Amino acid sequence: MDNTIIIPHDASSLQPDYLQCDAIHIPYTEEYHEYTRKRRSSSLLSLHLKECSISSSGSDDDDASSSCTSSKRIKKILDEREKRANHTASEQKRRNTIRAALDEISQIVPGLQDTNINKSTILFKAAEYIQYLNRRNYRLRERVAELHQKAGYSSRYPSISVPADQEI
Repeated sequence: MDNTIIIPHDASSLQPDYLQCDAIHIPYTEEYHEYTRKRRSSSLLSLHLKECSISSSGSDDDDASSSCTSSKRIKKILDEREKRANHTASEQKRRNTIRAALDEISQIVPGLQDTNINKSTILFKAAEYIQYLNRRNYRLRERVAELHQKAGYSSRYPSISVPADQEI
């Protein structure tokens, strides 16, 4: 068995590639199993509470009302557990999204492919690579302007300035 749970979702065309997929793959864990079991029991409990409110409104029986009171207490506890499980699931989704973005960056930046390095190194190397591309782009634009000037064309790239914090 694959031990993966697939949750379909809608992906808008404005989302990055790593979010544009047919499903989110979440590894099957005992925690997720507990979460789904609790959701099922919570649904059964809400049915029980509806029955209690119907039966207690029709009679003054103390047993029915005490049963419903304890059920309401259990419902509150299950709600807290459900909130925690929802928080855990959304946090896991957030971490998976970040992991996918970092994987994509490591595939784009030269020297990071097929290596297992930490997140901060990936980000620092990506920043260095972007600075390199900016410098290269600047030099290429300068070269194009120079060639246009030699050929007698009017320059498409008027004076190009480099930010003070960037070196050429």
